[in-house]
Amino acid sequence: MEKCRVKALVVTRDRERLLARCLERLLNQSYPVEEILIIDNASSDGTQDLVSSLEGGRVAYHRLQSNQGGAAGYAAGLSELTQSDWQGWVWMMDDDAEPIQNALEELVRYIETNELRGCGALASAILTPGGIRDVTHRGWFNLSSLRQCPSPHDLYEKQDPFKVGYSSFVGLLLNTQAIRTVAMPRSDFFIWFDDVEYCLRLGEFYDIFVVPSSLVVHPNPLLDSSRRFSYGEFWKMYYDVRNTLIVGLEYGDSSAVWRYFLAIGLRRILGVVLFDDHKLSRIRILLRGWIDGLRNRTGKTLDPQAFVKRGA
Repeated sequence: MEKCRVKALVVTRDRERLLARCLERLLNQSYPVEEILIIDNASSDGTQDLVSSLEGGRVAYHRLQSNQGGAAGYAAGLSELTQSDWQGWVWMMDDDAEPIQNALEELVRYIETNELRGCGALASAILTPGGIRDVTHRGWFNLSSLRQCPSPHDLYEKQDPFKVGYSSFVGLLLNTQAIRTVAMPRSDFFIWFDDVEYCLRLGEFYDIFVVPSSLVVHPNPLLDSSRRFSYGEFWKMYYDVRNTLIVGLEYGDSSAVWRYFLAIGLRRILGVVLFDDHKLSRIRILLRGWIDGLRNRTGKTLDPQAFVKRGA
């Protein structure tokens, strides 16, 4: 049987130290990656110098002219890796991901044995740096409520691969044939929900499986239910609301959008009123996300840097 060929895709911005750890883990996988393509969203730290010291071997580098967001970064990377007639698999992840040494080997094992027929993507299980299983990255998307429903812990404990309807891009291994069939992630989402939307398209043609024995360490501060977004990072909530609505209207119906508003939207506004500073500004951001989502207004419509400067 022909050896399974794998290239890794890492999207980064201004996280040189985390990227260095991610690259170290990728370069030392027990099943070697053929190439690591780094898409840099116009970093202003030492990222370029770090990558320059590694280029020429298995590391390739593509710097975008401006910060176009993680969604555009993944779209650019997948496009670059599938422009030629190269056939294989692309292992995607953020710059703060740290795959365990045999993570890729565990994924490839199921590809080479052909146990998972009709599979277009395999996903590693995610652990927090503290070793806690993070199930929020894999599951099913409920189009009636527009909510992500993570797969339960007991599926992981059985250690057998299981199907899901969505996966984040952290530790997702995509077949190039599937990529060419489904095309690229939506770069106009900027951040958040580009992975869910992509998996909804992918699921029309291929199955997505989670392999519990393949592990990737990745931090997720959102697991702390008591955590509140600081004002400086509240711009992310705009994209969360906007992109959720766009996905809901495209794949669901308008009634789901209003159920989402009653179940989630009003609760978020109440949370701002009770617990946060800059209350009026935060509420305006949420409402703007609703309006732009309903109008299908995409792109980098809220600039993070400008927002942070304005709030400083």
